[in-house]
Amino acid sequence: MLSIASRELQPKLIDICGQLITEKIVNQVKSANFFTILADETTDISRQEKIALGLRFVDSETLQIRKEFIEFAVVEDLRGESLGHFILNLIEKLGLDMKLCRGQGYDEAPNMSGHFSGAQAFISSKYPLAKYVHCIAHSLNLVLTDSSKIAEIKHCMMVIRETVNFFHFSAKRSIILKTYTALNLKGLCETRWVKRHDAIQISKQLIVPIFKALEEIETGGDSVTLSKARSLLNNILRLDYLVTLIVMDFFLGYTLNLSKLL
Repeated sequence: MLSIASRELQPKLIDICGQLITEKIVNQVKSANFFTILADETTDISRQEKIALGLRFVDSETLQIRKEFIEFAVVEDLRGESLGHFILNLIEKLGLDMKLCRGQGYDEAPNMSGHFSGAQAFISSKYPLAKYVHCIAHSLNLVLTDSSKIAEIKHCMMVIRETVNFFHFSAKRSIILKTYTALNLKGLCETRWVKRHDAIQISKQLIVPIFKALEEIETGGDSVTLSKARSLLNNILRLDYLVTLIVMDFFLGYTLNLSKLL
């Protein structure tokens, strides 16, 4: 008798749940009539190239704009025309009519957004009403990524990352930090800069608890831990680190709201 927690059954249950959710979303898209394709290339942990497909539409009941993830699909040929074919096949499999597609949203990668040989150009040639719009949120992310190349910001991000890892990778050190604060440190998002705001904000709020915890750790423990705690203490007490942390928190407070609007 198979348990619902068995290795054999769990993947099947997940697939069934995924199919039911996708079917519900597709029916909602059909009720809305018009839709926009959202797609992005990504590489998973096994180094497989995949297309993340999403749809944007107006909910016919709530009249709210919705963006829904549909699926990850393995893709082998990353040339623009091939990607265009691939995306159209995915839409056809969903049972959606491309004649009702009114938009395409991708990042700036040439094989996706290229004016002549990109996937958007191929799809636009067949469905002219599916207008391509560059992902504005991605543009904001690129601007923030470029700004992070400033030496002071790079150093600040490194200190935040090392501080988070120092406490997260040790239950004992985490307990010491919890004696000074009920809040938890947050890791930095590796893909979206605007999503780093929470990690930066909490790091600023916990300057004093982090300082006290590191001081306590510095007085005991093995030499490696003591040395790392001392190094982090020296870094978080540097004026350039503190000023950069405050400035980043201030500006990301604006860009986070902007990102949500985009």
